[in-house]
Amino acid sequence: MGDDSKVILTRYLYNKTEVKQCLFLSLLEHNMDEALFWGYELYYSGFEIDTFQFLINIVETIYLESCAFIVEYTNFIVENWNKENNPILFGNFIATLCTKQYDLKNFCKLYLKIDGQQNHQRDKNRMIVELDDEYIEKYKTKDINKPETVLKEKCIYHVKKEINRLFNISIPNYEELTNLYFQEWLYFASYTPIWKERIGNYNGVVNDEENKITFSNEDDEQEFYNKYNYEPDEQSNETIEKIIGKKNIDYYTIKDFCKKYHFQVKTKKRK
Repeated sequence: MGDDSKVILTRYLYNKTEVKQCLFLSLLEHNMDEALFWGYELYYSGFEIDTFQFLINIVETIYLESCAFIVEYTNFIVENWNKENNPILFGNFIATLCTKQYDLKNFCKLYLKIDGQQNHQRDKNRMIVELDDEYIEKYKTKDINKPETVLKEKCIYHVKKEINRLFNISIPNYEELTNLYFQEWLYFASYTPIWKERIGNYNGVVNDEENKITFSNEDDEQEFYNKYNYEPDEQSNETIEKIIGKKNIDYYTIKDFCKKYHFQVKTKKRK
């Protein structure tokens, strides 16, 4: 699971920790398009290595027991990506994991402190998914003439917040997240490599004392915002809900989580 203690806003201003959670849940749901969306949101934000390590941790936790060849395949992907730095390999990795049966036994013991067994839903297979450039084109970062339309056009999926209370993860509440999203979004985005580079290109400096970005002169500041002002406070309620979630959430209990992902909890026998 994501373990970032500091709020970091990604390329399209999602909370990085929640994006990692969404990637994990999309894998559990075998939803390839959504998993690719969240994966590439991290990848193209500049967190390539971090995201690969996150996926490797997932493989080690939930796929080793149910998919015999997955270690060999993971090593193949990582080795070739280190040589080529090809984003298609990253997508192939995620897409292939979406076709595999997982086993949550170790995950539930580690994070939820419960024992049980996975009720398998898929036949074991050695299928490997290979994407092409055309398929992943939609996930790439592109300049848009009207930056205020970026979030509406690119934020396709809603964050999945239902599991936020199940794990020991520090995530701001709705009011806190709304405030930083509307008032200090660029500061919290500045810790993402793509935004750090953009800010640096226009001579911006991070001011940690005031949670803001300071530019060397007004011309640089104006040019930056002309190109990158996503205007989160001017977005529709629908777009805002996709990025930060709804105010009122029906959070999962452990029972809800196990039922949804077909994990049967071991019951203690009465003496």
